[in-house]
Amino acid sequence: MIVASSAANVRTMFITSFVSRSFRLAFEAVNVPLCNLGAWLFNEREERAIANGMFRWLLAESREVGSDEDLRRYGKNVGCGP
Repeated sequence: MIVASSAANVRTMFITSFVSRSFRLAFEAVNVPLCNLGAWLFNEREERAIANGMFRWLLAESREVGSDEDLRRYGKNVGCGP
């Protein structure tokens, strides 16, 4: 029973680590392109509500897997409002 429980714990830790790394890689892939698109929508197209939604999503994701710089940037961008 202890061996089975230990094996289950190892599997759970592996899956959790894999999912965490997957989210981090996905965020890294979309971070800059979405930030640039959001800035363009906000500044050039005046599509502030869409840009704000994108920045809110990026802020939420950066809390999980982003850097301190990402948190600062998206907190500031969300603060501009829709």
